[in-house]
Amino acid sequence: MGEHVDASDMEGVMQLMRQLPVHEDVQTGLSNLRDQGYRLATLTNESVTAVSERMERTGLISYFDALLSASSVKRNKPATETYHWAAKHLGVPASDILMVSMHGWDVAGALYAGMPAALIGRYNQSPYPLAPGPTYMAPNLIALAEELHKAQVI
Repeated sequence: MGEHVDASDMEGVMQLMRQLPVHEDVQTGLSNLRDQGYRLATLTNESVTAVSERMERTGLISYFDALLSASSVKRNKPATETYHWAAKHLGVPASDILMVSMHGWDVAGALYAGMPAALIGRYNQSPYPLAPGPTYMAPNLIALAEELHKAQVI
């Protein structure tokens, strides 16, 4: 039926994924969010090393105050413990953090952890059907920054 995938195959795929460019709206969107007074952090299921290398390579590292990894709590997203750990690590109540993701399952995890959440609807991504709807929904980060500015969230 299918091919066997071993560890070296998976590492090859991960290496290719680490080389993907960022979407063209990301730098402007992050800059707009920073200009509006938002503190930015990542929360990923990847290792801190992998996300740090990607942020350095893409030139996005300067936008972020923290690079957080689920590996620190040994519970991958969408486990609510991971979002609670991130809030505690940042010293901010979960309800004061806006989780932004392009994955419905990630938005659902954040919502269940008590965080408002925004879904970036790239590639026809839609909200997870068995979870509450996202607090915000936008086609890209620039549009999300505009929506947050209009709503005067900060």
